[in-house]
Amino acid sequence: MFIKKIVSTNSAVLLFSLICLYSCNHTKGLVKNTYAYYSERIPGTVPTDENGNPGQVKPDTVLVVYIETSAKDITWDTAWTNNRAYKIIPQFFETGSYEAGFEKLSKEKIFITTDPGHFLYQLYLQPLDNKLLPPKAVDGDGILLKGQYKGKTFLKKTGAVVELETYPSV
Repeated sequence: MFIKKIVSTNSAVLLFSLICLYSCNHTKGLVKNTYAYYSERIPGTVPTDENGNPGQVKPDTVLVVYIETSAKDITWDTAWTNNRAYKIIPQFFETGSYEAGFEKLSKEKIFITTDPGHFLYQLYLQPLDNKLLPPKAVDGDGILLKGQYKGKTFLKKTGAVVELETYPSV
């Protein structure tokens, strides 16, 4: 009887462990590469005072992350960087390549490409007004992304954020 109880308990623990491993493996390897960029844009209309002198203009910082994944049906939710929360606005690309712009310092063109069978997302980060805390600490110069795949929530941290120049929109 005692041995039967031990075997039953061990079987339950083994089954639970296998289920946990399977659910963890569901998102493991899902994100293959991340590329994080920011660019600063000056507004087109600059306010002036009553004498026509231009007022102080603050550049608008745009954060964009490109993600190479092994699955297509990912839901992107929230991002965090520099103690600030952002709403993720995703755009899925049907093609596996995209010309993002060029690196500000080196002037080198940035082409994002995926391996065959992988998918490409562009994630625009829009600042949130509330102080939504990240689910874990965000260390260093990166962006913490939160997404869902097949009902499982996962987190992915990008590498360093690189300054990017984009082509003029006009």
